Amino acid sequence: MQRKVIVNLGNLVLSLSDAMDLASPSLIQHQQRTAFVVWEIGKAAHFTDERLDGSGYPFHCRGDELTTGARILMIADLFTALAEDRPYRKGMSGKEIVRIMKQFSDRGLLDSKIINLLLENLGEIFSCVTEKQVIAREFYMKQFEFLEKR
Repeated sequence: MQRKVIVNLGNLVLSLSDAMDLASPSLIQHQQRTAFVVWEIGKAAHFTDERLDGSGYPFHCRGDELTTGARILMIADLFTALAEDRPYRKGMSGKEIVRIMKQFSDRGLLDSKIINLLLENLGEIFSCVTEKQVIAREFYMKQFEFLEKR
């Protein structure tokens, strides 16, 4: 008889069988590494509205106080805000996003090296964002349909 362990993570339910040794050192190490990464991302996410010159909020941190992870998330957050459709406007074109990102870089508000990396890979990133936005829109439309049927 195969024993199963059910792990409920909100909308995601995992079923793990005996074939996976839940106490194995490699699994525990993996869980510890994953927890560390999630913790670090969570810490960096507090700084998405900061700017390198200290003009951001809520902490008014300057560049030397911001980790590379925080700098990446600052730029990712801005890019997402510009690229994605919002209820009040369509997502901006690649050309408009490049113009705005370069302004932030030129004014020393965001890390120019990270912005340059984003711009060098803009086509691939834009494709990924567009694809994920379609998936998200379909998911939310299904959720609204479900709620309307109740």
